[in-house]
Amino acid sequence: MAYKETIRKAVDQDTKYARQSGGKGQYGHVKIHVEPNESGKGYEFVNAIVGGAIPKEYIPAVDAGIRGALQAGVLAITAAPVDPGDVIAPALDELDLGPDQVEIDLAVDVPAVLADPVLLQRALVNLLVNAVRHSPAHRRVRVSVSSFAAVVEIRVIDHGPGIPTDRRHEMFVPFQRLGDTDNTTGLGLGLALSKGFVEGMGGTLSPEDTPGGGLTMVVSLPTALSVDRAGSCEGRDRSYAGRGGSDEGEDS
Repeated sequence: MAYKETIRKAVDQDTKYARQSGGKGQYGHVKIHVEPNESGKGYEFVNAIVGGAIPKEYIPAVDAGIRGALQAGVLAITAAPVDPGDVIAPALDELDLGPDQVEIDLAVDVPAVLADPVLLQRALVNLLVNAVRHSPAHRRVRVSVSSFAAVVEIRVIDHGPGIPTDRRHEMFVPFQRLGDTDNTTGLGLGLALSKGFVEGMGGTLSPEDTPGGGLTMVVSLPTALSVDRAGSCEGRDRSYAGRGGSDEGEDS
């Protein structure tokens, strides 16, 4: 027998959690507000993680929230000033990648970018997994960060087989495996969703040849200062319309 509940009035729930263990403290504060939706209005998942970096133990829950948002409706992208290094470091930590596997080249005085730190970390994790999987065992993946004009570029550089230029348009098509690998460490974003997230933050994700062979994925994002100067502070909350269930069966 089919069963369905209808929300007829607004309901609020506020719960706090605090725990001290071994000199480390954990704190959580959850506020839930449920009310009837206007006809035709969908759902929106909004992240409000303080500090940007996602603690390892919370990654499965965050991934589940993103997955549910994509399947149910619209995923909100909340852009804020972010230090690129503050996103790269936890992405490497999440994958347990050290200096033997990945070389970091962070230019001096790289400005903050305007980005959603949670979704940027998820996209970088996906790019790093692909780069490490495709690189020869004796060659390190390289992550470089540089800026010019009003743009910051994060490059994930591998020395694998690369992808022919005439097939690169296929990389970002859902449900294909070109340049994409299975990611058992988190949400199966796929290059298609990674590209969608980066573009939702006002940036671009594009492939280039690695000199000497391989593939370089370039994440280009606007600097936070350039957006402020352009008077675009309003409307920083964007949304990425997830295709219901689009991550099912997709590679990393």
